[in-house]
Amino acid sequence: HLVEGYKRFYWLIRGKKIPIWLLELVKKTYLKQVSEKFSVKDFGKQFMQMFKNN
Repeated sequence: HLVEGYKRFYWLIRGKKIPIWLLELVKKTYLKQVSEKFSVKDFGKQFMQMFKNN
């Protein structure tokens, strides 16, 4: 999942400082959702939507 996430979303954060709290939030959310039916694309969309609305 890490490689797929990197390929899909790295361009959004390249060159930017990412706060530790955000990395921890992504990690906790990932660990709660990961299963055989997990989709990196859908997972990324959830976070994009969360920050788009704020």
